[in-house]
Amino acid sequence: MNKFKTIFLRNLLWICEKFLCYRPVRFLKPDSTFYGLVKLKYFSYSLLLLTSLLSSSFAQNYNFRNFTIEDGLAQSQVLTMCQDKNVNIWFGTNNGGASKYDGNKFTTFNDNDSLINNVVYSITELKNGALLFGTGGGLSVLQEKKVTNYTDENGLPHNRVFKTLQDKKGTVWVGTGKGLCQLSGNKIIPFLDDTLLNKADILCMHADKANNIWFGTITFGIIKYNLDTKKFKYFNETNGLQSNFIWTINEDHQGNIAVGGNPG
Repeated sequence: MNKFKTIFLRNLLWICEKFLCYRPVRFLKPDSTFYGLVKLKYFSYSLLLLTSLLSSSFAQNYNFRNFTIEDGLAQSQVLTMCQDKNVNIWFGTNNGGASKYDGNKFTTFNDNDSLINNVVYSITELKNGALLFGTGGGLSVLQEKKVTNYTDENGLPHNRVFKTLQDKKGTVWVGTGKGLCQLSGNKIIPFLDDTLLNKADILCMHADKANNIWFGTITFGIIKYNLDTKKFKYFNETNGLQSNFIWTINEDHQGNIAVGGNPG
């Protein structure tokens, strides 16, 4: 299955992808209006930067800049992206650790720097400036050049950490390959309020405007948890969801929730 992720960082559209071969992609302006259709040529496991998105002509030539290991990227398969408060862009790679891009050069952060595992599924910056790295071998927290690592020996439900998130109240959620927990200070706190979440592979999470946390799983579809009422709601193939395998969840300016699954 072809996978790619896009995100607006530094007012540009960044695309990380695998095996994207002449695939039509619709590019949207920040206000979500339809902008155009372009076919991307074959770039095997590369990072693309779209530098001419906001021109007014539909017939223009789109200008891409490719970033690869030759430019300093830690590894050629990019799994996630995050922009920190200092406008550095972090890229999590598949077995190369993380790369920090400051606009000029890449700096590698990997197991030689105490990162717990070099497969980086997610990167999240907390309100206090700490960076969370969800990896294939546990959770790493980087704060003021100090790294703290957490594994199942410290209370993680599973060492594969797919996604981390901080909600409006400051609670830090950690989605793993078998269940959910919270990081409070330097302690891992199991979240055992829901039977399905306790055993789910949680690939993605989203905190919406209505104070809900949406959890996307591999086999159980979507589980919505309201932070105020503490109630759960379930969405899966039996009540209209196209697939129980959920890659990503997002929200538009009007509060509509968009879900990307496998398939659909």
